Amino acid sequence: MVRVSLRVVTLDVPTQDIITKDNVPVKVDAVVYFRVVDPVKAIVNVEDYIYATSQIAQTTLRSVCGQAEFDELLSQRDKINMKLQEIIDKETDAWGVKVVSVELKRIDLPEELVKAMAKQAEAERERRAKIISAEAEYQAAEKLVEAAQMLSKQPLAIQLRYLETLNSIGQKGTKTIVFPFPTEVLEIIEALKKKEK
Repeated sequence: MVRVSLRVVTLDVPTQDIITKDNVPVKVDAVVYFRVVDPVKAIVNVEDYIYATSQIAQTTLRSVCGQAEFDELLSQRDKINMKLQEIIDKETDAWGVKVVSVELKRIDLPEELVKAMAKQAEAERERRAKIISAEAEYQAAEKLVEAAQMLSKQPLAIQLRYLETLNSIGQKGTKTIVFPFPTEVLEIIEALKKKEK
């Protein structure tokens, strides 16, 4: 008489050294959740169903991750988890074992690759910062052009700017005041001199 638990079993898959499809060496581990659905098959068809499930999980993990590219391992974990679950479940079906789910736990990268990725991320951040700064400069230049066009159409507006500038200088308590002299006054004086002659 053999007692078989029908509860879900959590099986840690040891870390596997894998080389991805695009030749990136990584270390990957996973966890498999399974349960016995047919106790007779689990005892009669295989010597040790837990050990056998562990071995199938390890070889399948190496195989599936080895066929994927590095970016896929990082960005498409759900897809890889589903593929692992389907393959392992198909293999263990003859043993009366149902694989509930498989989850990739950790993907360890080589130190050089971590440094390279950090440099790439830093370069991307710098690129974005430069683009934002350039866009801000462009918008500021556009606004200055608009302001200059507006001031050129309204000569009195320039005089008001002069007065505002004088007011702000006077509030700072400085002893020296630079008074901007409007060029229009010089033109009027020149015209009066010509009339006198």
